[in-house]
Amino acid sequence: MITSTALFAFYLLAIGWLVWRLPFFAKSGIPVAWRWGLLALKVTAAAAYGWLFTHLPNHEATADTWRFHLGALAETEWLLSDPMGWLADLYTPRYAQDGGLLATQNSFANDLKDLLFLKLLSLLNVLSGGRYYLNCLLFSFLSFFGMVALARCWQLVLRLASPLYPLLAIMLWPSVLFWTSGLHRDGLLLHAMGIVGWMGWRLAQHRGRLVGAWCWLLLHLAVLAVVRAYVLPLAMMGISTALSWWKLPPRRRWLLAAGVGSKLLAIAVLPLFVSDHAMPVHIMQRQQSFELLAARSELVPLALDGTWGSMAHQFPVALGRALLMPPLDVPFKWTDLPFAIENLLLLALLWPALRAQKRSGNLALQSWVLGSSVAVLLIWLLSAYTVPVGMAVVRYKSIWWPFITPWLLWPLAQRLLPAHWLRQTTPKP
Repeated sequence: MITSTALFAFYLLAIGWLVWRLPFFAKSGIPVAWRWGLLALKVTAAAAYGWLFTHLPNHEATADTWRFHLGALAETEWLLSDPMGWLADLYTPRYAQDGGLLATQNSFANDLKDLLFLKLLSLLNVLSGGRYYLNCLLFSFLSFFGMVALARCWQLVLRLASPLYPLLAIMLWPSVLFWTSGLHRDGLLLHAMGIVGWMGWRLAQHRGRLVGAWCWLLLHLAVLAVVRAYVLPLAMMGISTALSWWKLPPRRRWLLAAGVGSKLLAIAVLPLFVSDHAMPVHIMQRQQSFELLAARSELVPLALDGTWGSMAHQFPVALGRALLMPPLDVPFKWTDLPFAIENLLLLALLWPALRAQKRSGNLALQSWVLGSSVAVLLIWLLSAYTVPVGMAVVRYKSIWWPFITPWLLWPLAQRLLPAHWLRQTTPKP
C-alpha cells in the first residue's frame, strides 16, 4: 500500500518535471525556478484553504470544498463500477418539472456547475486515492495552466519580453492566491478564462487555422457556460467593447457608447426570452436563495422587490459593496485585512494607472483596460446585488482581479521592480 507521503512526493516530482519540460511552460519565457516557486505557493495556498475550512462547525456540510470532496468520493465509486452510467449522469434530467435555465431551484442547468466539478474531482480521486490534499496538488497544477495563459495575454498587451511580471501581479494578489487556489469552482473558472483568452489570441494571429486551438477554445467556453452561465455574455460584452475601441477610428469612437448601451439593453431583455421572469425578479430570487444558505453575514440584504426601480434605488449601496467589500463588512476582522488592503490599493492606484496607460499610447492596453473595466464592474455589481454575505462577495470578486491588477500595479512596478523584468518589446506569436 503506497503511503500518502510517498504518493505526494511522486506526483510533486512528476509535476515539477512537467512544469519544466512541457512546451507551454518552457516557451513562456518564465524562468523555471519561478514556475516551480509560484506553483508551490499555489499548492500551499490550496492546502491552507482546505485546512482553514476544517475549523468551521460541521465543516463537511458547511464548507463547500469539503462537501465537494465527500461528494466526489461517491462519484469515484460510481465511476469505477459503472463508467457509462457515471458519464450519462451529465445529461440525465433530474426533475419532473425543470425550473428552467435561470431558476435557482429544481434546475438541471443550475445544478450542472456542481455536477461538473464533482466529476472532475472524481477523476482526480482515481489518481490520488481520494486524498484531499493530494487533490489540491493535482488541481493546482491543472489550474496553473490558465494563470500562465492569462499572464501570456498580459505580456502581449503590455508588450513585455516575459510574462513573469503579469504572472506575479495575478498570483500574488491576496484574494486571487487564496480563493482561486482552493479546491473549488473558482480556480476552474479562472483557468478556463485564461485558456479562452490565450487560444483566442492565437487563433486571431493565425486566422483561425489552428484546429487544436479551436478545440481547446470551445471546450473552455463550454466550461465557462456551465460553471458561471452569466459570465459568458458579460465577458463577450467586454471583449466586443475592447475590439470596438481598438478598431474604430478616433473620431468614431463615440459609437462605442451607443454600442455599450445597446449591449446592456440586450442583457436586460434576454432573460425575458429564456425564463418566465425579468432580470430584476431573477436577481431578487438569487439573493433570496443566498439568504437560505447556512452562511451568515453582518450585511443587510438589499431591499429588492423585483423591479428596476428597486435596483436603481439600491445602486449606490451595491456599488459600494462591489468596490469596497471589505472594509464595509463591519465589525472589522483581522482576517479581512489583506482583502481590505486590495480595495484601498484599487482606489489609490486607479488614477495613476489610467494616466500611465493613456500616456503610453498603447492602443492594445487602452482597449484591454476599457473592455475589462466594463466586464469586471458589471460582474462585481451583479455579485453585490445577489450575494448578501460579505466574504462571499470577496470570493466572487477574486476571480476578476487578474483582469485589472497587472495594469493597476504597472506604475508602481516600474518604480520598484528590476528593469529587466519589465523590458518591453514586441513578443513573437
